[in-house]
Amino acid sequence: MDGDKGRTAVRKSIRLCLGAATTLLFCCAVLLFYRGEVSRPAEEAVDQALESAPSVVLEPAKAAVLNNGKRYVGRVEAIGSVNIRPQVAGEIEKVHFTEGSFVRAGDILFTLDARLYESAVLQRRAELAKAKASHIQSVRYYERLKKTGPRAVAKTELEQAESVMLQCAADMENAQALLRIAEIDYEHTKIKAPISGKIGEAGFTKGNYITPQESILANITETNPIRISFSLPDQEYVKQRKKGQDDSRRTADIFLADGSAYRHEARWDFESNKMDAKTGTILTHLKVENGKSILVPGAMVSVAIKQPAVESVVVPNTAVMTDENGDYVYVVTSGDIANLRYLTLGERTERVAAVVRGLQRGEKVVVQGVQSVRAGERVNPVSAESGGAD
Repeated sequence: MDGDKGRTAVRKSIRLCLGAATTLLFCCAVLLFYRGEVSRPAEEAVDQALESAPSVVLEPAKAAVLNNGKRYVGRVEAIGSVNIRPQVAGEIEKVHFTEGSFVRAGDILFTLDARLYESAVLQRRAELAKAKASHIQSVRYYERLKKTGPRAVAKTELEQAESVMLQCAADMENAQALLRIAEIDYEHTKIKAPISGKIGEAGFTKGNYITPQESILANITETNPIRISFSLPDQEYVKQRKKGQDDSRRTADIFLADGSAYRHEARWDFESNKMDAKTGTILTHLKVENGKSILVPGAMVSVAIKQPAVESVVVPNTAVMTDENGDYVYVVTSGDIANLRYLTLGERTERVAAVVRGLQRGEKVVVQGVQSVRAGERVNPVSAESGGAD
């Protein structure tokens, strides 16, 4: 009897344990069910937020050395240019140069008929010789009267002899001057190059009669060195002056009409003493070698002013936007949140802009997909290969 009671107690204990376990399992199942139902909408909301966030390409701000020379339009000018004119009238006997060739100072360019001027020289020499003879005779006569004594020669006669002597001296000096003029005119029958340079076309050929008043025989322009003239803006002028650099050490690069760089550096030669009030620029001249005559007066070139190489934080130009407040970029921080950041920019190249203030090296900025970004909202960073929207 007692055994039956013990077995009955054991069975009740087992049933109670099984019931408790079943209840526990049921509660756990209910709890897990409700937890799954609650978290699933949150996960779906996160997924939806990520799907609606604009896809963008990020790039960290980098340090780079910029040497972006500013370019200006320049004009090639000859430092020296001379129109060759005759000093005397006459018929051209010979033209000694080839049009378009290089001539040196002192080279004979034209020869005029010199017979008339040669005769004038001979005539003036004869007149000078005659004046010298008269002067010698007057001097001797005056000295002889002076030695004779006051009793033998009247005072008026001595004074007259002295006057004749002085007049003969003046006549001799006048004859010398006239001879020099005749010699100069004779020398001018050989027309020479006053400077070295490239000579243009001949205005007159052999057989033409030319006069000093009307005739331009040719033009010579100096080609080496040569001058580049351009207008420097007032802001750049102030910047250059603040550097305190000696003008003799300031240089610029020259680019030709075909876009190629000229082989020689141009050096500062001249700056005007006043600023053009209408354009806000100052006239500036550079001097550059031109041994092969590549630079021709009147041609247009580009002048690139060299800037010192400075390491700066740079961002791609595609990242930079502009509104009424200035230039800005979107900086993406932790949590993929895009923050609007205004910048102070410096030099710009075709690809990047230097940041003077507002951005640190390594900060990530949006370089593609900028138009879809809103400040303070989440973005979806993707790689450039994934095709971020421009």
